[in-house]
Amino acid sequence: MSGRTASSTTVAALRTTGNQLIELARRPGMAGRRVADPPGWTVPQVLAGLTQLITRHAAPFDDADGDPATRGPEAGTGAGDPRARGPAAGELERAVAALRRAVGSLPSGPGVDGAGPVPYLGALEVPPADLYAAVLGEMLVHGYDIALAGHRGWPIDPDAAAAALRGGNAARPAWVDPARACGLIGRVELRARDQPHCRWQFDEGRLEVAPAEPWRPDVVISAPAAELLLFLHDRMSPWPALATGRVRMWGRRPGLAARTATAFRCPLTY
Repeated sequence: MSGRTASSTTVAALRTTGNQLIELARRPGMAGRRVADPPGWTVPQVLAGLTQLITRHAAPFDDADGDPATRGPEAGTGAGDPRARGPAAGELERAVAALRRAVGSLPSGPGVDGAGPVPYLGALEVPPADLYAAVLGEMLVHGYDIALAGHRGWPIDPDAAAAALRGGNAARPAWVDPARACGLIGRVELRARDQPHCRWQFDEGRLEVAPAEPWRPDVVISAPAAELLLFLHDRMSPWPALATGRVRMWGRRPGLAARTATAFRCPLTY
């Protein structure tokens, strides 16, 4: 899935999604709800995890050594696993305030769009604008989790989902879980409708994005951007959607599709 959305557009989508997420989290009874992924996390802990994810990705623009701990009040959540903090009065509001500051501090514009790749997880290097898109995808998906836990609706904007898929694709190899992807070998083509195609090649726990020609996919998955985003985060089974035509799938190894969706770890747990 080639192409990149301008950072200013992605940051605008992040701020819109962040405001929607905060509004959802502040609904009565939501603070103590636990989400399905990461298992056992409460709503404030998910917001804190998203804040940490944002500060890690924005750090290269704010300080010479790229250390998120030097960002000051924007970080707002402290170090370590957000699950380590038990329930406390005002936990939700502290998480909301920190998330709002983190999203509001994200820079954008030509300096971000033209920046070269920066170190990410492992040995992977990813352009900053693509990291923003990866964060947008996480916010959309974890908003879905929170809404599901609270029995609320969470409509995903198709343009935001498409931007998350296009840019966030570059970070995907770092999210592969070697244990879950052990033995996984195959070629998957993803087609978000009205968007460029994406090609993934799995080889024993490793993922290569946009492998060289010749290319012959084992399975092709076609769906609207929002459905494809949820499927790739293992939030949606493709089978009911196949029956309605919202998702289409073809190729010699259709079973590879379901295995693909379970091959990744949640970035909030890194």
